[in-house]
Amino acid sequence: MHKTRRLFPIVAVMIASCGDGGNTCGKGTHQEGTECVGDNVDLGMPTLDLSMNPPPTCGPNTMLNTTTNQCEIQMAACASNTSLNTTNNKCEIQAATCLTGTEFDSATSTCRLPMNFGTEIWTAGFTQVFQHFAKDNGGGTPLTLGTNAGGISGAGVMDADLVYMKGATAGVLGDAMGKITGGIPVFWAEGPPSTTPSAPDHQFTVAELKACKGTYKFFKDPPGGKKVYKEVVDMSGCPPDTLFGVWNVFSNTALQSDRKVSTPAGGLPEGIIINGAGKGHFERDLDPNLWFKSGVAINGVAHGSTVAVPVPDLTNFPNATVSPHIIYQNLGQSNGNPGFCEFTPVTPCTACNSGGTCTAGGGTCACSTPPSSKVFLPGRNGVTSAVSHFAWQPATGMESYCSVSAGNMCKPIPLSMLQPY
Repeated sequence: MHKTRRLFPIVAVMIASCGDGGNTCGKGTHQEGTECVGDNVDLGMPTLDLSMNPPPTCGPNTMLNTTTNQCEIQMAACASNTSLNTTNNKCEIQAATCLTGTEFDSATSTCRLPMNFGTEIWTAGFTQVFQHFAKDNGGGTPLTLGTNAGGISGAGVMDADLVYMKGATAGVLGDAMGKITGGIPVFWAEGPPSTTPSAPDHQFTVAELKACKGTYKFFKDPPGGKKVYKEVVDMSGCPPDTLFGVWNVFSNTALQSDRKVSTPAGGLPEGIIINGAGKGHFERDLDPNLWFKSGVAINGVAHGSTVAVPVPDLTNFPNATVSPHIIYQNLGQSNGNPGFCEFTPVTPCTACNSGGTCTAGGGTCACSTPPSSKVFLPGRNGVTSAVSHFAWQPATGMESYCSVSAGNMCKPIPLSMLQPY
């Protein structure tokens, strides 16, 4: 336990008493021998000592949150046609607020001019999945925040906990989510490799991730006459300056466990950069002959296979589905892109793993010179790595959760609705 010592100009005088309400030694201290020392405080407890941190005086229409010792607004503080969002403690407008000629966007809680994307054929929300995120459970040991069923399920996870990537190595924390300490390694076009700061100015908390919401929609017959499908994603309440990627996951059924191939939505780039208001928008025209046609060859992550896997064949799998995933990009990788290098052995070493550790022959490993042309490095989370999701991701037996309990949340679109027309 940490002890704070107070220094006195005369130390030969005995301190007469300790049981006088702290008047002799001062509040928060006690007598040991002839000295006043700080009271022991268990810094591991999440509770606040309100005697040492007096609660603030809350103004009208606010109330004290005894967990955070902060004033928060009450519903009565929200103006007409607004309502209190208890997740982010902000007043947000309601649909009735929008003027004639505008429409209410539920994903971003804003009024906007109507966007003519064509005929809407599908809309659904995203379910937050925390299986690839972790907190420090002490000594750098990761505690995973949740499972692929969605939501927070880790024991003792608090809103104020700092979030890390789960890490490519079992039992080891990955990068911090948000601000990356020490900067991001980059191989620049000219000059020596160095680092650049990450745009987020702090490490994200569990509460910040829980506030990040989104929806996706598909449209057909967009303006212009092209026979394509327009995929639209809107995010709100997210940490500013965060980068997400939009991927489409193909399954032989409505289950995540039956997924066969995942691909960036319409190719690269597929990113959403969250603005300073916590909002992001993605829209793209996708030619169904290239991206959705039954049985068509497609490049992407071939789940459970060592060879490329095509789009599911509707003749064999009539209930096949597509589900957009919103993937957090932590920029923790690779050559020419922000991140790590590919390693080569230094004699007498003969083999290296993706983390730069020599695995045969002894010795060390070094970054390849010149840098490898590979964009993706196995085991390195990054630019297009499906390492973490705010998305539909039901496990086996969870189809009722996605189609009934959660309504439109985590609802994949039938592949049959995305065929050429």
